[in-house]
Amino acid sequence: MNKDCIKIANCSGFYGDKLSAAKDLVDGGPIDVLTGDYLAELTMAILFGQKMHFETNQSNRKVMQRKKYQDCK
Repeated sequence: MNKDCIKIANCSGFYGDKLSAAKDLVDGGPIDVLTGDYLAELTMAILFGQKMHFETNQSNRKVMQRKKYQDCK
């Protein structure tokens, strides 16, 4: 490490970012320090929204399947 210059790299952990970002930075060139920046609150909000959307669609799909089954009787 050069005492006159420190090379700092940063990777992010936001929703949809590459999981290999930290490794890519380390493999990609000489760095002295690697930092990470994780936007957990925003990522968790996005994942929760997707979960709710999925569960709502699954629930609606089950209701429609029951209705179709009842209509066939």
